[in-house]
Amino acid sequence: MARNFRTSLVLQVHSSSQSRAADARAIAELGCSGFDLMLRAGRFAFGCLLAEWPAARTVSVLAGKGNNAGDGYVIAALARELGLDARVIQVGPAPDRGDALHAVEFARQRAVPVEPFEAAATRFGDVIVDALLGTEPLATGDLVLTEVLQGFRDDREVEQARRLLTSLDVVALGGHEIAIQAARYFRALRERGVTTRKTIDTVIATRCIVDGYSLLYSDREFDPFVEHLGLRSAMAEG
Repeated sequence: MARNFRTSLVLQVHSSSQSRAADARAIAELGCSGFDLMLRAGRFAFGCLLAEWPAARTVSVLAGKGNNAGDGYVIAALARELGLDARVIQVGPAPDRGDALHAVEFARQRAVPVEPFEAAATRFGDVIVDALLGTEPLATGDLVLTEVLQGFRDDREVEQARRLLTSLDVVALGGHEIAIQAARYFRALRERGVTTRKTIDTVIATRCIVDGYSLLYSDREFDPFVEHLGLRSAMAEG
C-alpha cells in the first residue's frame, strides 16, 4: 500500500555543522562518495518538490558556487529528465571544483540551461529552488514587495508574485534610525564621487548593512555600498 508522503515523512532538521559531520561519517564508514550523497540529497529534494507541487511544469534553481549549488544542479537535471522545463539561474561564479563541479557536469549532460542571475531576475516559473544560501533564511523588504507588485498588470500574476514573496520573511526596511543612517551613507558615497540615483536603493543597502544581511541583487547601483560601506553581497558568497 502506498503511503501518503506528507503524513508519513518525519524530518529532523540538522544544523550545517551536524550535516557536514553526517556527510563525513557516511563517506568514512559507509563508503559513499561525496557526489553520491549529493545525488541522494538532490533526489530526495526533488521528490519533496513533486509531492508539494505536482502540477508544476517549470522549475528555476537559484545556485551559488558551493555544495548547496551542486544539490541544485542535480535537482534541475532530474526535473529535466522528467520532462519539466527546468533551468539553473547562476548567481555569481558557478561551481568549479569538487562534488559540485561533478553536479554541474551531471546537469550539462542532461542539457539543463544555465542563465546568469542578471539576465533572469524577472522570470522564475512555477517553483523556485533555493540552492544558493543553504541554511541561511531568505527575506525580502516591504518596499521591495511594493515595487515588484506594482509592476504587474495581470491580477493573477500579481497574486502569484504576492504568494511567492510573502512566503519569505518580509523585513521593514525604513524607520527613524535607518532614515538617518541612509542619509549618512548617501553623503559618504557622494564625498567619494558616487551618487546613488534611487533613495530606495540607499534604504535597502542601509538596512542590510545595519542588520548584517547579505543582499542578492542584479542592479550595479549597490556595488559602491559593497566596495566602500561594507554591504555583504550574496553574489560573492557560496
